[in-house]
Amino acid sequence: MFTALECLLDAYHKERQSEYILSETDFSLLQQNIMPEIREALQKLGHKDKFETIKNAFKSLRRRSLSNKFKLMLDELQVNCSDVNLKRHDIVNIRNDITHRGGVNHVNDETELKTVKDQYNALWSVMIRLFLKLLDYKGDYYDPYLKSLNAI
Repeated sequence: MFTALECLLDAYHKERQSEYILSETDFSLLQQNIMPEIREALQKLGHKDKFETIKNAFKSLRRRSLSNKFKLMLDELQVNCSDVNLKRHDIVNIRNDITHRGGVNHVNDETELKTVKDQYNALWSVMIRLFLKLLDYKGDYYDPYLKSLNAI
């Protein structure tokens, strides 16, 4: 499901040209203005040797985060997910655990497992709503998370 979410978000934002926070021109200007400040701050901290690493990593700040892309898409499509109690930061953390650690290893008891399961099910519900919105569907649909008919 997380792969589907990421593919959906990437395609959506690429099509709408909202993949980046700033245009390339604006970001270049920002970088030109801020790099001397960063260099000076690193010198004061005694970490002058870290400048190139930070300069190279700075470029990645232009791209929106997964959570930001998700929120922006939900807002633009006016998808309400308050009834499923989806917590975007939890979804991102679960995704990161699965992707980078091979599973949700921090889950040590049934309460934590229930939280992960609830967030996964809430995401499933929201994904259905996103797809229906993208298809311009209007009407009722069965929500497997809420186990009820809902309107789009």
